[in-house]
Amino acid sequence: MTDRAGDRTPDTGHAPREGTGMSALEAAAALGLSERTIRRAIAQGHLNASKRGGVYRIAPDDLARYGTLRHVPHHHHDPQPPVLLSGGAPTRAFNVPRPLTPLLGRERELGELRERLLDEEVQLVTLTGPGGVGKTRLAIEAATTLRDAFGDGVWFIDLLPLTDPARVPGAIAEALGIRDTAGRSLTSRLMSFLEPREALLILDNFERVTDAAPLLVTLLGSCPGLKVLVTSRVSLRVSGERQFPVPPLACPDATPTLTLAEAAGSGAVRLFAMRAEAARPEFALTEANMAAVAAICRQLDGLPLAIELAAARAKHLNPPAMLARLNRRLELLTGGMRDQPSRMQSMRDTVAWSYDLLTPGEQRLFRRLSVFVGGFSLDAAVAACAGDEPGAGNPRHPPEGAATLAPPGPPSSVLDGVISLIDKSLVEPAREPAGEPRFTMLDTLREYGLERLEASGERELIQERHAAWCLALVESVEAERIGLAPRTGADRLGPDRDNLRRALQWLRDRGEASTGLRLASALWPLWLERGEVSEGRAHLSALLSLPGASPGEQVRARAVCVTGALAQALGDHDQAADLSREALLAFQRLGDVRGEAFALNTLGLDAMIQGDNAAAVAFLQDSLTRFRSVADSRAGAWALRHLSSVAFRTGDVARGVALAGEALTIVRPAGHYLDVARLLLNLSHAATLRGDLERAEAMGKEALDLFQIAGDRWGVADALQRLGHVALEQGDVAQASALLGASHSLFRDIGDPEGLVVVVVLLGWLHRAQGLRESAEDLIAEGLAIARRQGNPSRIASA
Repeated sequence: MTDRAGDRTPDTGHAPREGTGMSALEAAAALGLSERTIRRAIAQGHLNASKRGGVYRIAPDDLARYGTLRHVPHHHHDPQPPVLLSGGAPTRAFNVPRPLTPLLGRERELGELRERLLDEEVQLVTLTGPGGVGKTRLAIEAATTLRDAFGDGVWFIDLLPLTDPARVPGAIAEALGIRDTAGRSLTSRLMSFLEPREALLILDNFERVTDAAPLLVTLLGSCPGLKVLVTSRVSLRVSGERQFPVPPLACPDATPTLTLAEAAGSGAVRLFAMRAEAARPEFALTEANMAAVAAICRQLDGLPLAIELAAARAKHLNPPAMLARLNRRLELLTGGMRDQPSRMQSMRDTVAWSYDLLTPGEQRLFRRLSVFVGGFSLDAAVAACAGDEPGAGNPRHPPEGAATLAPPGPPSSVLDGVISLIDKSLVEPAREPAGEPRFTMLDTLREYGLERLEASGERELIQERHAAWCLALVESVEAERIGLAPRTGADRLGPDRDNLRRALQWLRDRGEASTGLRLASALWPLWLERGEVSEGRAHLSALLSLPGASPGEQVRARAVCVTGALAQALGDHDQAADLSREALLAFQRLGDVRGEAFALNTLGLDAMIQGDNAAAVAFLQDSLTRFRSVADSRAGAWALRHLSSVAFRTGDVARGVALAGEALTIVRPAGHYLDVARLLLNLSHAATLRGDLERAEAMGKEALDLFQIAGDRWGVADALQRLGHVALEQGDVAQASALLGASHSLFRDIGDPEGLVVVVVLLGWLHRAQGLRESAEDLIAEGLAIARRQGNPSRIASA
């Protein structure tokens, strides 16, 4: 039985006379390591051992395996244990994709990489090598086997959709669950989150954002327990970097005396055989085909992606036929032309060869699918790619009488085409889709597809279709969000965020202000609810300032209104007020009552936060009246909730309860559960003020459950803060400390200064209750300082 932690009997380090295997002391001497290193390897699960009579027993085979991989356990200092939000044991963060096939031919590289990542002198490792060499797969395998070596978690961040280095901090923050809000810089919040943690970040596909490399040095310099594993086609060239070149898979030598055992021992040949068998179950490596298979692997330079693409054709071509086809492309495949981009010099011909095997219809679908970034659904593929046309090209403005692109065809033809491309290893199903099946395309394949799309004359038209699909998706989700369409309950925007960003950028680059503003404006639920406020405001501001832009007054008014709401969320009160007033006047000229209501809602919320309660009531009451006049009950419930909050701030608890209760009767039957949760927190606060602590606790717990189900970390933090306040009023100091501590950690991680003010002051009250007067005063002073920095009168008063 392998010993992890079950037997707590002390190990004396000395072996008894009877029994087999080595003691920890003997194993350390055999490998030239410290006994402490061996014990830690056993504790962390890197070295199998049993314990008999109080002594570890290590089998020779297990020790040899450990010695081969040279496991050097990482030094740990455990951070503050996490506070459980809803019972159960704490779980270590681990979001690394789970491979569906084994890693072949990488035993040596895996062992060396693990050793480097466990070396206490190394914090930054960069896997370098050509496209398709297997850098990402090796990184995933190393992270999976080292899962237990990083006590606070392992995070995988795919930078493939990024081309702007400035977005790298946001991508890391998104993976870690850190919200983009007003207050400290994103880098500062990342440092605060990672500094106390023993963690591993895997940053995949870094080659297009190498200017962000100094950020890694900054993080590593402030976070001693952090390690970063980067995959990139170029080195980062920063201090502390340890490069780890990933070589191609080993191929058999070109010798007439090659044996079947020698061929099968090659990682490249094993990979080809495994993938060929998956495509054609009756395939097997034999004396008859081994020479051709070995030659294929050599001519593909041992690059895993090229080998996998070749092996997928085993369903239709035997190895000698494949080899004959490869010979026509050998020159470009092994080097390529010097005037081509470096990423194309090793893979272009491999992809072109696969492309040439497709039927004309499959080729057309493949190149059209390349417009999608980060994957696509079947509906998206139909909208952007379906349809047939005579001829090769699709000019945006075809000459009079020329053939034009047909409208989208039946979904079944696109589905059949996608399935065919999956079978030919050019498209793959997304791992573990949350709902509707999704599909992805490898980056190298996608880039080749875009080249073919450009050459075909189709790119501009297909890109327009892609943008039009994005706009239709977003506007339909917005209609659900504001109660104008039935809710589907699914997260329809999240999986396509990269597509939406790509469409927005394309529209900006094209100067398409009207469509771009419609798309960016309709994305306001994503900007606000996902904490991506800065990005949304940047897109809208850029589109609004396009030279010569004339989007029309309705589109502009709506964009200005949304930009004002985003400014308010970021704490830019002056811009929020100015833009909301501008939007209000425009909506009044247009006779757009719903638009007026939204602008007034932002003005009211901003006034409340700034402490002008009278103005807040006036704005919000006008907003409520207008929402009711257009029968927008859900938006009216937002105004009621804000009015309820104002009432609590002015001490009118009865009115606050009545307003929140009225709003709850609207949103609960409709299934708007995040709205329900926020209203429950209002009512929980009221119950606390009235001394009905049992009711306050019940409502707070219900809200917490709803926020956790929705993955709303801000809501979870707020609910924990409310429940901590209740526990404090109940005199349960231990529970209050746990809940408020968890809330404080979340508010700090997501960067919400207003939430921090409240929870820090409550922690001050808690310390007072514990008789810790000095620390209590320090905490209250800290809350006051945060409120003053934000210029928030109401929070200053509470502090």
